[in-house]
Amino acid sequence: MVGFAYVCTEKDHNLLHGALTLGSYVAVWVAASGWPFFLAAFVWYSCWLSALVLVAILGICSIPLEPRDAIKSWMRRGTRLYFREASLRYEHDVADGADVPTVLAVHPHGVFCMGWGTLFAQQELDHVHWCFANVLYNSPMFRAFTSLIGRPASASKASFLRLMKRRKTIAILPGGFEEATISCVSVDRVYLAKRKGWVKYALQNGYALTPVFCFGERETYYNVQLLMPLRLWLSTHGLPGILPYGRWWAPILPRDKRLHIVVGSPLLPPTGAAIAQPSEEQVDAHHAKYVAELKALYDRHKVAYYGKEAAGMALEIW
Repeated sequence: MVGFAYVCTEKDHNLLHGALTLGSYVAVWVAASGWPFFLAAFVWYSCWLSALVLVAILGICSIPLEPRDAIKSWMRRGTRLYFREASLRYEHDVADGADVPTVLAVHPHGVFCMGWGTLFAQQELDHVHWCFANVLYNSPMFRAFTSLIGRPASASKASFLRLMKRRKTIAILPGGFEEATISCVSVDRVYLAKRKGWVKYALQNGYALTPVFCFGERETYYNVQLLMPLRLWLSTHGLPGILPYGRWWAPILPRDKRLHIVVGSPLLPPTGAAIAQPSEEQVDAHHAKYVAELKALYDRHKVAYYGKEAAGMALEIW
């Protein structure tokens, strides 16, 4: 599809449905990251029943599951209606079986990936394989939850290349936990300057790169801007260095001002085909073109979604 998939305004706002939907999403996200610590704490303090219950839950969640239309529809509706302003726009058709397969690169990560979660539930993107961080994908709870909605996959190199060999449409968050760490409510930031591995794999397999930007993602949570070097170091070791809070009465819930998602046009491989062994110069050049495309996408829509005050605003590349 090309154009708007949906546009929601204040009159469509449904706080209860949205809070249940996004609250469950964030709760599972936190539990998926923290269950090893919870289990260790239960064992340390000899809380054997709690430890046994947690292990039983993990065992149940390890059972393979398939997407359920009712759950996907519930999630899709909730993610749309939670925000007072929300929309999803496609500048180019993200079709299954396209001549040139694509990697959907979603920016910014934000604290809890509200834009990513919204896209994950979209019916027209059922064919996309969504590559989650290993710490999440390897959690039985998170994998069970996401398997009921769409097609989760690991963001590991092996998983990435396996999907590319099958010519599948892939979605990733290139900025990862580092991008979550630098999230700031007052400015849009992406952690992309040194993230080039995924560009190399795309060149090797003849994939296009499609930028996606979520306007308003940075406003969903406050993220304390202290001890950034230490927190970035933690992020590089698989621990998101976030210090967030959302609504004052329920910090786990995002703020509901706006979330406008724009799926841009694909940046095609420079040769129109796969490059078996791309040089460092080729990777750098294609990465620079992608960054330029992402900035151009941001500049095309920032005033429409943020207002006239955003005219002089620039996307920060870290």
